[in-house]
Amino acid sequence: MAHARKQGEKYKDPDEKRLEEQLSGYDLRSIDLCYSEAKSTLDVQLRNIEFLTTKTSNLLAFDGILITGLIALWSVFLKNVPFWVYVFSGASGVLLGISAFCCLIALLSHKGRAFKSAPSPERLLEKYSTWAPNNAKYVIVPMMLRSKAQNEKEIQTMWKWETWGLLFLTFAVVSLVFAFLLLILL
Repeated sequence: MAHARKQGEKYKDPDEKRLEEQLSGYDLRSIDLCYSEAKSTLDVQLRNIEFLTTKTSNLLAFDGILITGLIALWSVFLKNVPFWVYVFSGASGVLLGISAFCCLIALLSHKGRAFKSAPSPERLLEKYSTWAPNNAKYVIVPMMLRSKAQNEKEIQTMWKWETWGLLFLTFAVVSLVFAFLLLILL
């Protein structure tokens, strides 16, 4: 099946001619579907990265608010409080610090690294602008899938640190609740 070039039409790029020869005899009618699926998967992944970054930033901000509240608690109730209030509020401060550290690591784990959204528009224009559309898509789909795999590693690292941050934040909030309950009850 002809991929996109008409019989006798000249190739401007020898790589495309080589690809066309390798693909002769294959039916690429589904290449549009493969391309659109790879593109939509990569788009969803990039949106998820944005969501994960926003969520981690919000967790870090919440850590900051709780740390500020804890400092206010310590300054107001510095005298005449039961020992266990200090224990739980101190533990909460340590846990909040660890949570903030984990969230910072999550945010910095991808800082300076660009997530892949292959191929770049410059590369498309430079290399594939003269190619027949189906031939270009046939080459681009594997690039997109490699980009997705590389991004997945970055996402897993960020997600792991964010999960630890959320876990420590949960323990810190529980500890703060105990400190306030002890403060009210005692």
